[in-house]
Amino acid sequence: SRNLEQKIEWIIKDATEHELTLTPEEKSVAALTAIDRSEWAVIRKEHFMSGPNDRARDLIERSIFNVFIVDEVPNTLNDRAKYTIHGDGTSIWFDKCFNIIVYSNGNCGLNCEHSLADAPAYAHMWEYALCRDVIEKTFDDDGTCMPPNQTFRQGSLKDVVRIDWDLSSQELKRKINSALTSARKSNQDLDLVVFDHKDWGKGEVKKCRISPDAFLQMALQMA
Repeated sequence: SRNLEQKIEWIIKDATEHELTLTPEEKSVAALTAIDRSEWAVIRKEHFMSGPNDRARDLIERSIFNVFIVDEVPNTLNDRAKYTIHGDGTSIWFDKCFNIIVYSNGNCGLNCEHSLADAPAYAHMWEYALCRDVIEKTFDDDGTCMPPNQTFRQGSLKDVVRIDWDLSSQELKRKINSALTSARKSNQDLDLVVFDHKDWGKGEVKKCRISPDAFLQMALQMA
């Protein structure tokens, strides 16, 4: 875990050093994954199947999941939920089965693509990770990873590499900017309010011999 932590620290340092040298289009390639699927498929075939773009795209697509470390600190639960759903138009690669969004204040969330599995598949993984941090005390008081309690063989980690895009095509730049405009317009069109309800849970619904999932689905329909 400490080795992985060091890799992440390198990524943050490298991203900070290159923040001002990247063009707006280089920072916004992920916006293409937020547009209509058919349109993105055509762009992918035309601009991301050869050269540096093919290698970068393949690296992203072969990964198990993506982790996004963002500077934003949403002020409310509503703002955090909205950003986790759609990001800022540049920060989420929507082709992945799930993305982990980590905010600078330590809060984090999952952006999941539902066709892979039912929600409990993600929820159980997330619950295990959170509980393990508490039960096994995986971090010291300074937030640094502690040596693992178990004795097992550590897997080898590949060297971290920066993803570079070839955006010399003016047509591709135009399509990226258009995708970003479209994504941000869609983001603004989403109204979302999150209620932190703790009075009762699924157990009370089950007492009525009703599926909690069906209960919520019907409640949404009535609303």
